[in-house]
Amino acid sequence: MNIKSYAADCPDYRYLFEGDNPIPVEKITKRFKDRLEMLQKLIQDYKLDNECSVNPGLLETAVMDYFADIKRLKDFHGSEHIQYDKIYAYESYWLLRNHPIQLKAECALEDDKLHINEFIISYMYIRLLATELEYRVEADIQVDNLVRKLEHSEFTIELRRKLYYAFRYCTFTAQTILFAFESYLAAAQFTLQVT
Repeated sequence: MNIKSYAADCPDYRYLFEGDNPIPVEKITKRFKDRLEMLQKLIQDYKLDNECSVNPGLLETAVMDYFADIKRLKDFHGSEHIQYDKIYAYESYWLLRNHPIQLKAECALEDDKLHINEFIISYMYIRLLATELEYRVEADIQVDNLVRKLEHSEFTIELRRKLYYAFRYCTFTAQTILFAFESYLAAAQFTLQVT
């Protein structure tokens, strides 16, 4: 991923590296590599690597779109940092818009996985939200294998199904995804603290 040449070729992204709070190239490159690795791992975990792959160019565009959106938010609100649930919501929105996971020509997926981006991304953000929740409650509550337990709980499985459905059939924005993520974190945090 050559961010500087990408920005030079596309004037829409040039402002990311200018002004009072430029975004470091290393930060964008790291996010690209992290998400590429995470998407590839999920594709392997669900044994879909013969059916699809991550298109680096589309992922690069999604990452750049995400950072452009976040920079606008930071500049508008005068914020230096963004909360993780907001990061995940905006990032998932741009990944879903850009469809970086592409089906292979010889693909023979079942109907329930045919919308591969929506399928994988719904799993990816459940995992990220569970990890965030573990971080938020670890000082108050000690639960062994919390991320794994959350990923496999009925509550989380139902949320993932609803996300997958919404990502396929409903109109959504980064803000509506954020509301869903915040609601999940609040409900799960409350449940963990009262049990």
